[in-house]
Amino acid sequence: MKRTWVAVLVAVALVIPAIAFAEEPVAAWCGGSYGASGTNFGECVKVEAKARVAGATGGMREQTVTVPTFPEYPASMVTFERGRAVYDTGNVDKDGKPIKKELSLKFIAAPERFDEVEAPGTD
Repeated sequence: MKRTWVAVLVAVALVIPAIAFAEEPVAAWCGGSYGASGTNFGECVKVEAKARVAGATGGMREQTVTVPTFPEYPASMVTFERGRAVYDTGNVDKDGKPIKKELSLKFIAAPERFDEVEAPGTD
C-alpha cells in the first residue's frame, strides 16, 4: 500500500509542471506583433509540443501539450525614438512615467524618398 501512495505522489509531482506549462501562453511573432522583419498580422496559433510525463503504471509516456501564443511586441505599442524601436510595456514607474523597453531589432534605416519624382518608364 505504501508503494502505491509513493507512486501516486511521484505521478502527481511530474504531471503538475506539464499542466502548468500547457496553460502559460508563449510570446510569438504573430497577431500584429512587431519584429525585425516588420509587423506580422498573421493569426496567433497554438503550438504543440511533446512532453514526457509519468504514466499511471509508474512508467514514462509522451503526452502532447498545446500552448497558446500571443503577440510579443504588439505593433500598436512600438514607436521609434532616436532611430530605435521602443516598446511601451504599459506599466509606469514610481514617478508616473511610462516604462519603455528598447528593442534590439536589426533593421536598416532607408533614406527618405518621398520628395523624389519618378518619370514613367520607357521601353
